Amino acid sequence: MVAPVGISVGVDIGGIKILAGVVNDQGEILAKVRKNTARADASNVLEVVS
Repeated sequence: MVAPVGISVGVDIGGIKILAGVVNDQGEILAKVRKNTARADASNVLEVVS
């Protein structure tokens, strides 16, 4: 039997970039993504997230 693993996801939507990451319950980074956004264009942020 395998013990369940705790997974956490974090997302930071900022003015010039969007950062996302996944970590396990030991704090190890399992995945991370960075996407740049246009600072003056809110619709661009929605496009990047979709």
